Amino acid sequence: MWTLPFQNITHILYVSTKHFSLHFWLIPNFRVQLYFWDELLYLSILPLTKISICCFYLRIFPERRFRNVTYFVIGLNVCYLIAFVLISVFQCSPLPGAWLHWDGEGNYKCNHINAQGWAAAAINMLFDIIVMALPLRQLWNLNLSLRKKAYVMCMFSLGILYVIFNIPCQYVQC
Repeated sequence: MWTLPFQNITHILYVSTKHFSLHFWLIPNFRVQLYFWDELLYLSILPLTKISICCFYLRIFPERRFRNVTYFVIGLNVCYLIAFVLISVFQCSPLPGAWLHWDGEGNYKCNHINAQGWAAAAINMLFDIIVMALPLRQLWNLNLSLRKKAYVMCMFSLGILYVIFNIPCQYVQC
């Protein structure tokens, strides 16, 4: 088991909040580089969470057709993971341009970062809805009363409400 001493946790929090209120140009380059690696971690965590939910579905729903669809959704999430991590790693040429291009001093060629972020967000929201809607048919076929089926389906569908209510947050800061 990995352990992290309390002093290291407080140091990590200090490093992450020390320059939080400074203007971007005043932040040392290694902090901007840390943001680059955090972005890759975030883009990895999104599909891995959905993959873990799909693995949970595989454990509780035995129907062959459902399992095949779930494996397909897992494959889509793996493709999302590989594609957007690679796109983000190689967003600038040469690579250090990802954290140095903002000052305009280097000769860096970078992708349109905003378009990349919007595409990742849109695909992620679509995959969220797919993963949350995936078990609804299986739940409907359970041998329960209509009222209990509705309760169980509502419980599994709460994630869809989160995604739907979060869509406006993509256009305005929530």
